[in-house]
Amino acid sequence: MQRPGFPLIGLIIFGGVALGLSALASASNLPEQNIISHASLRSSAATHETRAGLQEVIEFPNANKVTPRIETVSSAPSPTRSSFMATWGSVTGAKGYLLDVSVSNSFSSYVDEYHSLDVGNVNGRAVTGLNPGTTYYYRVRPYTAAGLGSYSEAMSDTTVPATGLIIHATFDSSITGNPNAAAIEAMIIRAIAIYESLFSDPVTIEILLRYANAPPSPEPSPSPFPDGVLAASRSVVYSVLWNDFISALRADATTSNDNTANASLP
Repeated sequence: MQRPGFPLIGLIIFGGVALGLSALASASNLPEQNIISHASLRSSAATHETRAGLQEVIEFPNANKVTPRIETVSSAPSPTRSSFMATWGSVTGAKGYLLDVSVSNSFSSYVDEYHSLDVGNVNGRAVTGLNPGTTYYYRVRPYTAAGLGSYSEAMSDTTVPATGLIIHATFDSSITGNPNAAAIEAMIIRAIAIYESLFSDPVTIEILLRYANAPPSPEPSPSPFPDGVLAASRSVVYSVLWNDFISALRADATTSNDNTANASLP
């Protein structure tokens, strides 16, 4: 008689609450282990919804609505293992800023995609896709109706050394083009730093975040969130038959501790 299978969550999904963010994890990079054969995995889809206890006190944001801009990021979040929040002061008359990021304080070379990157008229930008335990330097150059201004002084931040989970976040243009992009990105970087600190397994997650007032859906035009739903996410769930898992677990034993543990298995 076979026991029912149990699920393995294949992807980690973030769902923003207050800002109506929905995030889609695009891939996960697991350690080189082949405990379970791919042939024995059965995939299915799962949906998670975050609901409000009192809908009356919640104001749902509209992704197409022009929202008032938050002038500055109140406090920059701590760096993560692959990102940090670059922040700078406002320049009078600036229409926007060009951001440079480098591993050299002389800016003799640049991090991919971060050379004169036009970040718009904001006072912060999440810098992502970085290496753990590395010091990065950044500077901004404002542009006005009259032309380019002078570079700011070089600033720096250091990513956290790699000792566990790494989340590579990519921000959709619906976030980077939002008037409150800096505040939204800072909130997400802060959440990633907390989440990474909870896991010591060397796993790398690629995750795409977008700003929306509708749940993720395979449909080209997903409907708005139902009443009381704050956020939603989709993930892939892999089910493993119990007997397949136990057999693979026994075969994977390499130490006396493994053998002792396997002896207690049903």
